[in-house]
Amino acid sequence: MEKQWFESWFDTPYYHLLYKNRDDREAQNFLDLILGQIPIKQPASILDLACGKGRHAIYLAKKGFDVTGMDLSPANILAASKSSHEHLRFEIKDMRDDLGTERFNAVFNLFTGFGYFETDKENFQVFKNVKKSLKNNGYFLFDYLNAEYVRALNTDSSEFTVEGIGFKTKKEFKDRWVIKHIYVTDGEKEYTYSEQVALYSKDEIVHELENIGFKIIKEFGDYQLNKFNSASPRLILVGHKP
Repeated sequence: MEKQWFESWFDTPYYHLLYKNRDDREAQNFLDLILGQIPIKQPASILDLACGKGRHAIYLAKKGFDVTGMDLSPANILAASKSSHEHLRFEIKDMRDDLGTERFNAVFNLFTGFGYFETDKENFQVFKNVKKSLKNNGYFLFDYLNAEYVRALNTDSSEFTVEGIGFKTKKEFKDRWVIKHIYVTDGEKEYTYSEQVALYSKDEIVHELENIGFKIIKEFGDYQLNKFNSASPRLILVGHKP
């Protein structure tokens, strides 16, 4: 069976090279701000779902939380697990599947770790799994792109080099999807990958969350927690499970 795009791309060294300059300080500042908006009382457990190499999970553990990171990519979990300790653990998990028997005070899904799957049913199954994995009075922090903002951007392409590896990217829109094509030149070898994310509106996301029993208690439009509007780059929601 052919691998889906995220199974192939996230496990390559080129993925991490392309995004090596992600701003960890911005991510940490965002977590500091958002934790002030979510009434989680210590001691508390947090699930970082689609955790990547664990940059958010590692920081949350430093803040005193008991943290579990889950990600589909074995390479990501191998890298993240180097930082494991008594209050920080990582495991390979497909978020379409049952997330296990542990129940958490909060689940965080950050940096557009959503919308990767082929069908709406698969994507929204993630919300059901999150709700099941939460304790009563738990919280779901959902950080996703703003579809309206993304669609307003021009289809673009770029070409650049990172540590001697050539990258060319081109973005297109197809039906519900925004697709980034990534062309890699490594010496004489050439590779082609893609990123494909379903564009759901704020209303669609809120409807699905409320339909399964979440109450939306906060919404923001960027990592500085400014008010959400059509021009916001992000859709950040805090849902409460009664």
